[in-house]
Amino acid sequence: MPDGDSRLSVYGLLSILLFGLSLRLLFFSGMTGYDEFHYAHIARNFALGNFSLPEVSGYYGFRYLVTIPAAFFTSVFGLNAAALSLWPLACSLGSISVVFLLGRLLSGERAGLIAALLYACLPGSVISGTMLYPDETVTFFTGLSALFFLRGEKQKSGGGILFFLLAGLFCGLGYLARINALLIILFFAAYAAVSGWKTGRLAFFAGLALALLPEAAFNFAKTGDVLFSWNAQQLRLAADAVNFSTSLLVYPRGMLGLDLYGLGLFGFFFHLFLICMGAYLMGRRPAGSGPLLLWFACVFLYLEFGPSHLSPGGYVPAHKQLRFLSMAAMPAVLFSALYLAEMRRAAAACAAMFMVFTSAFGAAKISEYHAFHAEPYERAFAYMKDTSPLAVSVPDEDWRARLNFYYRSPLSLPYYPSGGAGGVRLAGEPRPANAHPPFWSVAAGEAKASEAQGAGPAKTVALGGGVFLKRYSASPTPRF
Repeated sequence: MPDGDSRLSVYGLLSILLFGLSLRLLFFSGMTGYDEFHYAHIARNFALGNFSLPEVSGYYGFRYLVTIPAAFFTSVFGLNAAALSLWPLACSLGSISVVFLLGRLLSGERAGLIAALLYACLPGSVISGTMLYPDETVTFFTGLSALFFLRGEKQKSGGGILFFLLAGLFCGLGYLARINALLIILFFAAYAAVSGWKTGRLAFFAGLALALLPEAAFNFAKTGDVLFSWNAQQLRLAADAVNFSTSLLVYPRGMLGLDLYGLGLFGFFFHLFLICMGAYLMGRRPAGSGPLLLWFACVFLYLEFGPSHLSPGGYVPAHKQLRFLSMAAMPAVLFSALYLAEMRRAAAACAAMFMVFTSAFGAAKISEYHAFHAEPYERAFAYMKDTSPLAVSVPDEDWRARLNFYYRSPLSLPYYPSGGAGGVRLAGEPRPANAHPPFWSVAAGEAKASEAQGAGPAKTVALGGGVFLKRYSASPTPRF
């Protein structure tokens, strides 16, 4: 390609990155979800040097590629929503660049730029791009893994060993953000099965080992079990399959916009993808479309039908959350971009602008949704911010996680400390002796009359959803 055209592509990509950054800042959603407060807590523990691996359960504490970068940014900029958004924002913008490079590799500069523009305005990426969740990190690293794998496939001399090595390394790093990043291996295996044996691909496993061996060594040094993190996550995944929906309709409904949350999260991206897939089945197959369709199919089919965990216990479908589809959204966007790149410029521009505007509307609605659900917690803290957290009682871990973050409470274990450790208490836990009035209670329904006896003048604030905040000027009898 002439140098002038290459410069135009660079300027085009930079413009798209600036546009993507603007959307993510406009619809900033940092610290309005649920999981991100746990990640923030663990990141603070890393920053303070008091992370305790043997105390970790579930999976929050094992997602090092979420928590360790966040720990770095909070060490530099303090524990706040802006600092905690920097890592997912960097990964989200990085994904836009990866999409461009993949599109260019498979079909040329135009396809790369169209794909980058589409991905820049994908509502799920826009929203997750400022939330301390693994989604953008997993998508970025699995996208890099796919980029280097496909680069390796195109090499003739040397067998692409270096590219396959990098593909394995980035796949392993994605695993350290969320365990299901390993699903990209299904695509690589299917691609290899179709295209035949290539010795250089073995380097992928060396790269994967480079990423995973440090975690295994850390597990062994701290617990004596090399697979400590894997086993703990498998147990949690099995429990999630019981506690969350495993219905096979969750993903199709969300992708097709049959529920409002799914429509807001994905806009019309999967509708466009299905139209392009119809063209593919009818014989219109742009260069590079086959691998992308295979990538999408491998990831989606596992998310839809795969087992919840890989430990003994029989087949149980994996639990479904729409944001997990971010892993399938990247190949879907790329696949659609190949078809738009073949259209006349005016038609492609109209289609792209429709996606941009409808996606911006979807991102605005999802941002409003998150802000609406975060409002009761923020409102309650506005009343209590001048009170010691020791004097606050809350009904569940969600409330405790959020309020401890707002209070910047002292931290100890990987998850929020129990009552008396410097933070807010769960209802029923004893109040520390050094807690002083006024005392605050968050509960579903107003406090009973017996709880208010001897408590002095009280103030009740409705927070919405049947949840009330109650202020006591003295200690209730016997407790609240």
